[in-house]
Amino acid sequence: MRRQTGREQVAVAAVVVHDVALLIAVFYAPIFWGSFNTSGQAFVTGAVGLAALASLFARWVDGRPPARIPNAIHLPAAAFLAISALSAMFSVSWHASMLEVCRIGVGVVLFWLVANRALLRAAPTSLTAAAFGCSVVLATFIPVAGEEGMALKLFSVIGVGVTCAVIASGTKERDATQWLRAALVLSAALVVALYGLREKVEAWRLLENPTWQIFSTFFNPNPLAGFFAMVFPLAVSAALVAAVLWQRLVWGFCALLVAVTILPTYSKGGMLAFLVAAA
Repeated sequence: MRRQTGREQVAVAAVVVHDVALLIAVFYAPIFWGSFNTSGQAFVTGAVGLAALASLFARWVDGRPPARIPNAIHLPAAAFLAISALSAMFSVSWHASMLEVCRIGVGVVLFWLVANRALLRAAPTSLTAAAFGCSVVLATFIPVAGEEGMALKLFSVIGVGVTCAVIASGTKERDATQWLRAALVLSAALVVALYGLREKVEAWRLLENPTWQIFSTFFNPNPLAGFFAMVFPLAVSAALVAAVLWQRLVWGFCALLVAVTILPTYSKGGMLAFLVAAA
């Protein structure tokens, strides 16, 4: 086996940083992106920015261009961001709309990073998973009070569990880093759904409001329903292709829970998107 040169080792190290930051972003985005917690949003935005810089640096070290522009990924993402910015310019609440455009911009970059991962070098899976696990433990010290703080700690426990699972069995996967990324997204969706059902029960019991629209860790039922519509096909696919019984059971339960939890959002657009995604 050929020994890596110093330049190649630097490139691999940059990819490890990229993978860890990307995993942090995709895992914590559901709890912080839809909230009004500025420290949490800054945390996710910082992780996305670090992953983008590490990706560009890794490609520069390899002597390759930063990205192939345009292609089937960049054009729709750029159009979506441009339409959002144009809509914000004519919004009745310009300040709030521009903040939303910034959030959408971070989401577009995150989507590009996930799609761009195939163009980077392979990285040691166990090292990446262990580094992510350490970052999850450190995330519990982020000063977040109230309900979101409790959700953050719940996310962290799930994250450590998934990390241990990928270190133990992820090496058997063809692309263990991709498996870890999908597992974290589905685990986050599982927590968001459970958190939403808890909200529904509490509203029914304490407020005596059986028609309460849940929003879970999001600020609005419509983005929550849209998130479930995007995650449902991923959960079903993971359940169908999983090679281990416990994985099929977990992802199948996740898909079922997401399908049930989208109902109390009462979001017509979200349900329509969910039906299209299911088809």
